[in-house]
Amino acid sequence: MKHKRIVSLVMALGMMLSISIVPTLNKYESSNAIVASAANESYSFLPEYRQTEARSMLSAINSFRTGPDAWEWNQANTEKIYHSNLGNLTFDYELERVAMQRAAELVASYSHTRPNGERSFTAYTSTYDNSYRGENIAIGFPTLDVNDAFNGWREDNDYYSGQGHRRNMLKAEFKSIGIAHVYYNGCHYWVQEFSSKIGSTVKTPAEDSALLSTVDIESSTITSTTVSCDTSKINLNVGGTADIPEVTVNIRTSGTWSYAPDLSAIADANWSISSGSDVISVKNGKITALKAGNASITTTVKGVKKVIYIEVKDSSAVTAELKYQLMNAGDDIYGVRFVLIADEEAVRNAESASVYISVPYAGDSDTLVVKRAYKSLKAGGKTVYPGEGKVFLLGKFIGIPSDFLDGLTGHFTLDSETYDRTVVFN
Repeated sequence: MKHKRIVSLVMALGMMLSISIVPTLNKYESSNAIVASAANESYSFLPEYRQTEARSMLSAINSFRTGPDAWEWNQANTEKIYHSNLGNLTFDYELERVAMQRAAELVASYSHTRPNGERSFTAYTSTYDNSYRGENIAIGFPTLDVNDAFNGWREDNDYYSGQGHRRNMLKAEFKSIGIAHVYYNGCHYWVQEFSSKIGSTVKTPAEDSALLSTVDIESSTITSTTVSCDTSKINLNVGGTADIPEVTVNIRTSGTWSYAPDLSAIADANWSISSGSDVISVKNGKITALKAGNASITTTVKGVKKVIYIEVKDSSAVTAELKYQLMNAGDDIYGVRFVLIADEEAVRNAESASVYISVPYAGDSDTLVVKRAYKSLKAGGKTVYPGEGKVFLLGKFIGIPSDFLDGLTGHFTLDSETYDRTVVFN
């Protein structure tokens, strides 16, 4: 079993920002808009947010601030400085959105510098201009729940140099907090954002699901890029449709934690028909089969070419019936054997064939996978020969109540192509 690994960092802005003192710094940090330069690239992915759990940390923080453990070491590590009358922090739902954005960004770069190269406080909205601001971050696997994160940030057993997170949680100037928890491919990311201003106290529904998130990444920090696609071949029947598979770009940066997974971004792939434009059409992310034949579509992402081959078959060209035969009739129970009568050429040209019959009364099924077809079968001791060009695929006998013989459904496959048929009595 892997050992739990937890890493945490602290950053606090310990001064009131003032235009008269640091005008350029104030302007830079108060800007919410991030304009990606030519050196930045945007990537979208699906981290899982666990905000109900994140919000539950507030009570522990406030108990910590107002309880007997609200102390920190002085810089010389000779005296514990106790705090009194700190008061509770208010959960700020506007600041929570900042924390959620920062938690997503930690997947790309575990740092107080954002993946686009800017300082973490540029994620704050203008609501928090001219305020004290602070950020705590933590990362861990395979588990890092709310208690693990909070206790790690308490730093009870550290001296002054290791109590930056603790001092943020105990800072008297802070009045509000936003907390976020992201789980992504086995790794947990936690963020606390603090301010001396309160943005919004209007409660919003907690995000407890995967949410499409976008991060801007400085191109020069990307150390590894791989491009992948879910599939390279699609089989369709004439008139059928299929979604174009997603292309993903797996990214690591110089700031990606060594134990963390790659960021798997959804690529903005522009597909075009490279062959068989009369066989398929491509529109709105879907492939539509127009006629039998072969086609292909192509895209290039990050200089990597991806091709998907499409084979279209005409299911109406396969003549087949699904039937059943009865034997050993008993009290309301029949022994039933399912039979597929299909084109001999179609079956014999197939590498494999299978029959699946759904029996609705109990959810039972009769599934037969065969490597060859029989040219004749015996029914009631009599040899039955198929018509010219036909073959039989035989299923096993199963017991079915007579009341359920009507309405049986089934399908058969030849080389993974599925053909639906109504089951009828032979």
